Amino acid sequence: MVRIEKVHYKPVPVRSLLLEMKDLSELMIDLAYSAALFHDQKLAEEVLEERMPTRRWIDEARRDYYRRRAREEGYRSRAAYKLLEAQKRFKLLRRGDIVVDLGAWPGGMSQAAARIVGPEGLVVAVDTRDFERFSEENIVTLQLDILEDDVVSEVLRVLDGKRADALISDASPRFTGVRDVDMIRQYELSLKAYEIARSLLRRGGSLMVKAFDCDEVRGLEREMRREFEFVKRFIPRAKRKTSSEFYFIALRKIS
Repeated sequence: MVRIEKVHYKPVPVRSLLLEMKDLSELMIDLAYSAALFHDQKLAEEVLEERMPTRRWIDEARRDYYRRRAREEGYRSRAAYKLLEAQKRFKLLRRGDIVVDLGAWPGGMSQAAARIVGPEGLVVAVDTRDFERFSEENIVTLQLDILEDDVVSEVLRVLDGKRADALISDASPRFTGVRDVDMIRQYELSLKAYEIARSLLRRGGSLMVKAFDCDEVRGLEREMRREFEFVKRFIPRAKRKTSSEFYFIALRKIS
């Protein structure tokens, strides 16, 4: 059993917080759950009983630079800036590319990709949750579970059999608060994203996949190095300060 350090935060009931924070998205709620569960065992129990995160967490979220910037620039989440930074450093995408985005909800990273590839390109956004309609006309959505559904067949159907130029995955599990369990759940998503990429990407294609460091992920990294000419770990500035996430950047798929 992993010991969770006690922090004296006062939980806030769902109804009262929603009345105060009408602009709070479901994604913020999910992230708040995740952050809370890693800090406070008592709070974890209350969250699992459908109670909301703390006022302190919400105050910090309000001050968050990337979240404010996303609202101002028309992105649905801070994830857009993770891709934009990766694009600036690694040139993952080109105008006219076909991009598959796994774990895409609410769609910030898909929006960023759509703007990079332009109207002649296409982004296929995949998530278990239903998306609000995008104003970007070069985004199509699929409501699928990447662990359970045949994502490869469905994406190829949408693409009329064409292979993608790039695959990005920001998929995260619903966290339990037990670090070892959550690490394995994230690994399963990272591994599945890689397996999907092997089937969907054209030769020379690019990959960006979220991961947490563990023994299994180091094995996955070795596998990627056999499949791509270039593989590097990347920690974007736009990640939340409390997150231990990083992204694999893999370029120029060999076969």
